[in-house]
Amino acid sequence: MASRLCRAIAFGAFAASLGAISNPAVVSGADSTVRLALTTLPVKFANPYASIGYPTIMTTSVMFDGLVRLDRSGALEPGLALSWVNVDQRTWRFNLRPGVTFSNGRPFDAEAVVAAVEHLAGPASASDFLKNELPAMTGARAVGPLTVEITTAAPEPLFPRHAVGLMIAEPDAWRRLGRDAFSGAPVGTGPFEIESWQAGRVRMKAFRASWRAPMAAGLEILESRSNGPRASPYQRAG
Repeated sequence: MASRLCRAIAFGAFAASLGAISNPAVVSGADSTVRLALTTLPVKFANPYASIGYPTIMTTSVMFDGLVRLDRSGALEPGLALSWVNVDQRTWRFNLRPGVTFSNGRPFDAEAVVAAVEHLAGPASASDFLKNELPAMTGARAVGPLTVEITTAAPEPLFPRHAVGLMIAEPDAWRRLGRDAFSGAPVGTGPFEIESWQAGRVRMKAFRASWRAPMAAGLEILESRSNGPRASPYQRAG
């Protein structure tokens, strides 16, 4: 429990750092490109269910969103969910953000959350590390188009804090492509989407319709083994 919570907090810290890419105080100019240097790139490409550890979150956190976000101080703030309430000891109800779309144009709704939870709760997620990094979930149901209830195997009073790592993939694309193909052509709600993934370099372009609007036209993540991860300060290229 404590280990999972620490991972969630660490995830939130990284996500908050990368969230500065959509902060005009850090990056300005619609034609700018942000470049980040990491010691290594994720081996599972952009699988949102792979892990909430480094280096995976450095790519997934700009392409996908969790139900909840952590700010720089570690406090909870709305993500894809605007509010949440503990219905009973093992059930959390999330009221979702309206007007959110995936990068393929499909709307985000409660059924997308249900699909993510059912994947992680089922046997198909056995090879996805996120299954073990989040509290065990037994299922989810859509109460309405923008309301979802998630059931856990045991009482989880801190579940919203863990939900920062519950990234939501576009369910139709995930089912149609399968894990491996989707990881190379991911579809999320975040401010960037993949252009190309080559050895040592990931190129992304802005997803202008994201609810978390990007303030740069592009993002490049480069593999550099010289002096450790260099994800900050941000370097801008015109």
